[in-house]
Amino acid sequence: MDAKQTVLILSLVLLLILGTFAFTGKPTESQNGRMVLDLWHPWGGPIGEEFRNFIHRYNQSNDKVQIDPLFTPNDLSANQKFFLSVAGGSPPEITFVDGPQVAEWAARWRAGVHR
Repeated sequence: MDAKQTVLILSLVLLLILGTFAFTGKPTESQNGRMVLDLWHPWGGPIGEEFRNFIHRYNQSNDKVQIDPLFTPNDLSANQKFFLSVAGGSPPEITFVDGPQVAEWAARWRAGVHR
């Protein structure tokens, strides 16, 4: 899969996530009348640059929602950062999770670790 295909797939995933959030989430802040969504993503290098360019174009074309991307690697430190943000009451509105992490996070949630 080349970089363009990867960016296209990531873009479609992002649009699906944003579409879902638009009807269920509550923004944490407003900037110039725009809802601001924090997005944590694991992509660096050329794919990360393309992803940030996509987000920039989205922000330029949308006057109601602004996405603030933040690179967070897919590793244990990112998991800790996420759980600390949840415990502190300020998690990102959007984050990307690897398949193996989903099971661990679901188990933690079920065990009440999120409280």
